Parts: sequence; C-alpha cells; structure tokens
Amino acid sequence: MKFQKTAIAITIAGFAAAPMMASADTVLSGVVQVKYQGTDKEDDPATASDESAADMAAGDVRVAIASEHELSSGLIGYGNLQLNLDDLTGQGGVAGQGIAVQEDTADADGSLTDEDLVELTSSATVASDNVYVGVKGGFGDVRLGEIPLAVEYGQLANDIHDVGGTVVDGLSYTGTFGPVAFGLNHSLGEDSDVIGAGIKFNFAGATIGAGFEDRNELTNFSVGASYAIAGFSLAAHAWSKGQIDFDTTDGADGDLESVSVSESLDDQTAVALQVGYGIAGVSIGVTFSQQTTQGGVNLDAEGQPIADEGTGVVVSSTTTDEVVQQIVRLDLGYDLGGDTAISTRIQNTSDDVDGSEDLIEYRVMLSKSF
Repeated sequence: MKFQKTAIAITIAGFAAAPMMASADTVLSGVVQVKYQGTDKEDDPATASDESAADMAAGDVRVAIASEHELSSGLIGYGNLQLNLDDLTGQGGVAGQGIAVQEDTADADGSLTDEDLVELTSSATVASDNVYVGVKGGFGDVRLGEIPLAVEYGQLANDIHDVGGTVVDGLSYTGTFGPVAFGLNHSLGEDSDVIGAGIKFNFAGATIGAGFEDRNELTNFSVGASYAIAGFSLAAHAWSKGQIDFDTTDGADGDLESVSVSESLDDQTAVALQVGYGIAGVSIGVTFSQQTTQGGVNLDAEGQPIADEGTGVVVSSTTTDEVVQQIVRLDLGYDLGGDTAISTRIQNTSDDVDGSEDLIEYRVMLSKSF
C-alpha cells in the first residue's frame, strides 16, 4: 500500500511539473500573509459575541500560475490562474462550502475520552481568481476572462471605496503609446453588462487619469491625479456611480401599492486623498476616503422591490436617508528582504448614522512572497 501511494504521488508530481519543463516562461508565484488583528467594537450581549477580542487570521494566501509563449506571428500568448485561500484551520473546503470534521474535546473536568467528540465546520475556501488568457504585442494587449476595468483609470488614490466591480467574463484592450495609456472593456455577462473606456497621461512623475463605464444601464465615472518624486507620493481622485431609485405610490388604504423607476436619486459619490513616503525599505502612508450614498427605497437581496409573488404588488420597502462614511487609514511597513515584509495598519471608520459610533480597527501582518 505504501508503494502504491508513493507511485501515485510521483505520477501527480510529474504531471504538475510537465508544463513547467515544457516552457521556461511558466512561472509559479504566490504570497502568504498572516496577521494579528483587533477592533474596539463592543461585544453584543444578546449573542454573547466576542467581537472585540484580538485574533490571528489569514490575509492574502494565494498561489498563481502564469505562462507566456511567443507565437509564430511574433505576438505573445499568455494566461493566468490564481487560487485564493482564506483560512488558517487547515480543514479545507471548496467554493465556500464548509467541511464537517471531528475533533477531540475535553470534558468540563478536563478529562478526555474517545467519546468526547465535537463536530466543527470549517469556513476555509479555495476559490479561483484572476483567470484569463490573452495576446499582446506592439499593438497592445487583448484579454479574455477577468479583465482590467477602464473605469478605474481615474481611481488613483486607493480602493477603500471602489468605483469598479470585478468582471470575470469580459473582453478588454489596453495599450500604451508614449505618455498615453488607454483601455477599453466590454462584457455581455448576465450579471455584468458592461462597456467602458479609460485614459491616462503620464509625464515627469505625474499621472492624470479618467475612466467611464456603463454597467447595466447605470453610468459610472472617475477622475484622478497623482505625483511622485524622491520617495514622496501624493494622489487624489473622485468618482460617481449610478443608482436605481424607485418612486412609491400608496393605495387608498394608505398601504404601499406600487413602485416605479425614478430618475430622482443622485449618484453614489466618493472622494479620496493619499499621501505616502518611502525610504530604505520603510514606508508610511496616510489615506482619507469619503463615500456619500444618497437615500432611496431599499431593495431585496436581488435588487428588486419586495413584492407579493402572486399579485406582484409591492408589500414591503423602506426609505433610507443619505449616508456619509469616512475612513482614515495609517499604514506603516518595512521590507525585511527576501520578499518578506512586516506592516501595520490602524483604521478609523465613521458613519453619520444615528447611534453609530466610530470603529477603530488595527492589524500587524507578516507576509512572504515567492
């Protein structure tokens, strides 16, 4: 049996190594991050939660395989596959589905017998990410799969509040010609009907960018600028995202009778500013980001008014006020060498919601890339 297991392992290893031996342009890479994190959030006595307790957790834990090959036409074909893990339990799990396991646990008096078993469910997941193929050359880069978003060409400061949403089933074109870079993307996916365009100008350490996107008939755009010199960097941007709102009509009895699409709701907007400095492996960054979400009629989980299945008449909806969220973040980092780094982050989040208190979060993280 031992010999059989060894033979199987050697066979699997041989298949895994074959593509790398066949092409010197195939690269295996990844990163492992483990962090100690905590928050000042108060525990909820109703649920006996312990949310304020600091704990150890995984940051980015991922493995990627990237390959490039020069084609007979002189162009370069390439592809990428990345696998992300998000737990330290070691119990596994696929696509968000937990796996039940049995573990020993002691009795209240500290004794331990074979009958002392408890069923645990791991939340560990393994998910694919950054899956794409493409062709590139002097004309630019054409990609299929998960694509870069043109609307983010103007989002230069940070992605705390993000104007873009991942598109995994798209087509994109990017090109850089002298100081000008631009991108186009398109998708006909059921959950991401997108067409977008973006442009950047780079000169003397400065970058100016703008991006536009029509996603599911909603308009999103961003504009931003950045500048870097002698280790110092400064960036700012603003963006706007379209929102669907609904006008409500009450019946004779005062109950909500119908809902119609309205154009009255303003877009969701955000502004951000980031300042950074780096020298001799040490980096420091301060980031501010504010997002304003206009009020409107709340929808269900699928983005639709809550209606009676039989009659189609809306039976439940609520109207919310404008919400402004502000986040201030301090990042410190040190490059230890050998693709190893240590960093710390302190973040304060405030919302102008009645009864809401500022939330402070912190972390210290060690990361290793390979």
